[in-house]
Amino acid sequence: PHTLREAISPPSDTTDVRLRLIECLQTRLEERVARGPLLIALDDLQWADPTTVLALRSLIPELASYPLVWILSRTTGGTASGVDALFEVLERDGATRVVLEPLSDRAVTEVIADELEAPPGPELLALTTATGGNPFMLVELVRGLRDEGAVTVGDGQARLISRRLPRRVQEIARSRLGHLSPHTRHLLQVAAVLGRSFRVDDLADMFGEPPSRLLPSIE
Repeated sequence: PHTLREAISPPSDTTDVRLRLIECLQTRLEERVARGPLLIALDDLQWADPTTVLALRSLIPELASYPLVWILSRTTGGTASGVDALFEVLERDGATRVVLEPLSDRAVTEVIADELEAPPGPELLALTTATGGNPFMLVELVRGLRDEGAVTVGDGQARLISRRLPRRVQEIARSRLGHLSPHTRHLLQVAAVLGRSFRVDDLADMFGEPPSRLLPSIE
């Protein structure tokens, strides 16, 4: 990064800065792959800024003829439309999209055992099913339970002693719900009384509106 900063004098236009930075990165990568194959792995691209997305959309096709492999990963379900478009373009150009499935029951048990240094008891294992096999949520839940004293380890097993969701998990839920519109959050609050699944007609009756009016929020 220090070398790149030195190579770019401050121009007057922000667009010029971005383009010159991308050109500089391309030059450095070409020099590196000239010495041998290279693998570039980028994680958490759901947080990528527009300049990063622009750089990837430019560099990956420009360097396609070089011995260079890219691994790009991100979570789904967010609002990173630029990253969504990037993945669609790359897939259309021949990239392989790999969708990671939820963790298996065996993998969930192994993750809990790694975090707590003991295999989980049945109540703890049952509570973790609420994470749906999501590795991030699973680890946050288990660490939160441990940090708040909700689990105990004895006789070679980790046992649940409190079913209260850890504060860190509640904060994650609030953060994710915070990205939704106020109307959609209200819809979820009302729908929560119907249980884990519900009929749209039942929800519409509670709102006193036709189901078609709720479709945008449900989507």
